Amino acid sequence: MVNPQALSRLPGMLFRTMNHTHRTTDPAPALRHPPKHRRVGMSLIEVTMILIVISGVALIGMTQLDGQWYARRNVRGDAEQLRQALRTIRNTAIEQQADVRVTIDTRNDQWQIDQVAGPLGPAKQWTIALQSTASLRPTRNNVTFYPTGSADRDVQLRLSDGTVTDEVRITAVSGTIQ
Repeated sequence: MVNPQALSRLPGMLFRTMNHTHRTTDPAPALRHPPKHRRVGMSLIEVTMILIVISGVALIGMTQLDGQWYARRNVRGDAEQLRQALRTIRNTAIEQQADVRVTIDTRNDQWQIDQVAGPLGPAKQWTIALQSTASLRPTRNNVTFYPTGSADRDVQLRLSDGTVTDEVRITAVSGTIQ
C-alpha cells in the first residue's frame, strides 16, 4: 500500500492530497450574505434589549400612575406581621401543650394573650400593642388555639387604610393562618 503523504513529497509528481485545510494559502470562504443583501428583521439581542427597556419604563410608570402602591405595601406588611404573631401564638399552644387565648382590643390597639396552665408550664399572660398603620376589624374579638394546633372558631381580621384592604384568616379545624 502506498502512503499518499509520502507521494505528495516526491519531486516532480503532480499527485496532491485532497485535504488542503492545513494550508494557509487557501482562499477565504465566501460571505454568506453580501453587505448589500442584509437580512430583514432583528437579532435576539436587539429584541431582548427592547424588552428590557420597555419593562423598565412600565415599572416606573406603574409606581407613578398608581398612587396606592405605597399604601398597599404598608397594609400588606401589617397583615404579614399579624400572620407571624398569630403563628407564634399558635406554636406556643402546641409547644407548651396548653390552650392560648387571644383577645383583640381594637379600641386600644392591643392583644391580650392568656396561656392556660399546662403540663409544661404555669399560666401566663401577655399584652401586645399593635403598631399598625391600618385599622383592624376582626369578625370575632377572640380566638383560642388548642395544643393540637386547631382553633376554636374561624376568624377573619380585615386591615384597611381606607382605600386598600387585606385580610388575615384563621381556620378553626386546622388552625391554619393565611
